[in-house]
Parts: sequence; structure tokens; C-alpha cells
Amino acid sequence: MPPGFLLRACPAKRKPCGMVTTQHPQFLASSLKWQRARDVTGGEDRVKAAGELYLPKLTDQSPDEYHAYKSRALFFNASSRTVEAFTGMIFRKEPTEELPAELDDFKADANLHGQSFFDYQKAIIREVLTVGRAGTLVDWSDDEARPYVARYEAEQILNWKTGRVGGKTVLTLVVLKESVDADEIRRLEGKTGQAPAAGKPDVKRSGGKTFNTRAETGPTDEGVAAGEFKHTMKEQIRVLRLDQSSGDPVYTVDIWRKDAAGKFSKVLTILPKRREAIPLIPFVFHGP
Repeated sequence: MPPGFLLRACPAKRKPCGMVTTQHPQFLASSLKWQRARDVTGGEDRVKAAGELYLPKLTDQSPDEYHAYKSRALFFNASSRTVEAFTGMIFRKEPTEELPAELDDFKADANLHGQSFFDYQKAIIREVLTVGRAGTLVDWSDDEARPYVARYEAEQILNWKTGRVGGKTVLTLVVLKESVDADEIRRLEGKTGQAPAAGKPDVKRSGGKTFNTRAETGPTDEGVAAGEFKHTMKEQIRVLRLDQSSGDPVYTVDIWRKDAAGKFSKVLTILPKRREAIPLIPFVFHGP
């Protein structure tokens, strides 16, 4: 979902580029560890689904014998219990929040997906305890005229760079992987021919994923025939950049989507603005 506070949103030339998915060296070094942590905290079913990765087949064991062998195996999920225990210890006493009254709505619904700011904090802590990293992007909703936050898992933060700006070390590039509903892409690009209904936001994002949160029109035979009930997710890359080409740092956002050939092409460039250009990337890493 593009940020709601826009100076200008302009279509970009669809020139494929494979470099946008380049992964940071730390990402490459940690990805297997993250996957292992996800599997063990996911429980017995997830561990067994990985097959021989965690339960190697015995010598001369047939497929049927291995299946029976795996079915009989037991996995004690100590990792998940540990994450929940430490999360409970951290939040045994609720944190003190000093927020102005203008942010009461944000406090009650921090991510535009019904999650309170307190519950959002707990979700971040669980992520950090599980894989050691998470990220938060601060965004703005024009529909509700207030800020909100979007959580990104470690595996979604593909790349990043830092630099010295104004005597401080700050983020100058962040590349985020997202999964977007195809219906939302068509709606946001104006291909549906239907005006959005008034009221709450049409799009909510949690963990980098975009969701359609309401039906704008009643179901029709044409809608059913067109796959009204299908869920087609498309990959999207969000590039957050601190552009310093004009001298002063300016926060910009590029949206890249996969084309029919499976390559990513830039489809949109966004220049967020609140009265004046934003001089920093509103993204923060959580964890060591």
C-alpha cells in the first residue's frame, strides 16, 4: 500500500531489473538460521514437514518405513514455550506509554488491522526472540488522517544500506519484500472501474502483507465468474530510499512488481510529504 501522504505519485517505466532483489550479506548469512528457528518454533508438524532435513532417513530404509518412522517420532517444542515464557516475563508489567491524546486511535489500532499498540509491541518481541530481527515501517493513512505501523519479518527485509547524513549514521536504503492481493493491485491501479466506498481504509498491511478489508459492492454473477472467491497473491518489492541528488535528503518509495516473464519492473515512484519533504526513512530495525 503506497503511503497516504503523497507529494507526487508517478508511474515508472516498466524496465525489468534483477538487482532489486539483491540480498544483504547479513541476510544471506542468517537466512538458514531464521528458517530453522521458524521450523522449531512452528512445532512438530512443521518439523516433520521438512522431512529428512531434521530427521534423516536410516540406511536402506524404504519410503514406507521412513514414513512410519517419522510418524512415530515425537518433537518437544521447547523453543516455542521459551519464546512465550520470555515474552510473558517482559510484559509482566505493562510498559508506560506517554502518547498525546491525538494518538488514542493509534494506540487502540496501531497497524490498521485491529491490533493495539501494546499487542503490536508483543508481536515485535516475539519476532526478535524467535529469529533475532524484525522491522517497522511508519506510514500515514489519509482516510483516517493518522499514522500507523507495518511490521516486517526478518525474511522480508532483503537489503539495506546506511550512510552519514547531517553528522549521523542513518538508513539510506531499505528493500522490503511484500505479498499483495491481485484484486487490490487492480483496484489501486483503477482497473476495476469501481469507486471505493467511503469509510474505513480499503487496505491494511501486517507483516508486509496487503489485505482487502471489505467488499465495495455486492456479489454479482460476473464477480463470481471472474474469480471473486479466489486469493491470488503477487510478489512486490518496496524500495525505501533517501535521495540526496538535490542536496537535501528526501525520502522516496519505489514499487516493483513481477511481470509475466517473472522479472521485477518498477511500476510506481512515490514522494511522501507532510507539509514538506521527509528527510529520513521512517523504518526501524528491532533486535541486536
